[in-house]
Amino acid sequence: MLRSGRVAFIAIFLTGFLIIQFALIQGTRQTLAAYREPFLGWSTHSMLTETRLEAVSDGDLTTFWSDSGRLDPGTGDSSKPAQPPSVHYEGLYIMLSPGMTHRPGRIPEPDPIVGIELFTGDTAGLGRPSRIRLSYFEQQLYHINHDYKFPDPPVFLSSIDVPLRDTADGQRVALSLPTIAPSKGFPDQVKQRWMRIEVLGLYGTGINKNENRAALREVRFIRERGRP
Repeated sequence: MLRSGRVAFIAIFLTGFLIIQFALIQGTRQTLAAYREPFLGWSTHSMLTETRLEAVSDGDLTTFWSDSGRLDPGTGDSSKPAQPPSVHYEGLYIMLSPGMTHRPGRIPEPDPIVGIELFTGDTAGLGRPSRIRLSYFEQQLYHINHDYKFPDPPVFLSSIDVPLRDTADGQRVALSLPTIAPSKGFPDQVKQRWMRIEVLGLYGTGINKNENRAALREVRFIRERGRP
């Protein structure tokens, strides 16, 4: 009788333990599925004044980012990329991260980006770029607590010049970015991606280059079809 009571107690304990573990695992999965990477970005003068950077990713077309600066980035010819391309840039730009190369919570599953959509100008239609350069960078990440290393500096990989229309409608640009390397798990081959949108021309450009002001209402990175 005593033995059967112990067996019943152990069975009840194990059943309860498994139920709790299952609930914890399900909760973790739901948390990871709902996880969204934090907004990361800066622009020409965002360290000095409020430029409303987050407005380009809030899903609201009535808000906008705006900054001013030189259309000539100091190369003497804005039709050619700075040599060598680097994170440092003296022109009018906004730098955004579309997230890591692999899906958070699903590493090593890659998260390819195939395009970008831009809604240009402020709510009055001012500050619309006529031509931009999309410069793409990747930054190797590390597990700081295990590797005792901070992320590497962003490395330039490619750029394309894109003409834009003077319209309030969204404008899509196809991107051909490097193939994402297979990963065994974070941080193996996992990199932070950065896209710099350099403004090379504006509709209604003023006489004084230092007063050139650009505005973007929304920047949307387009994932490979079938991925949220």
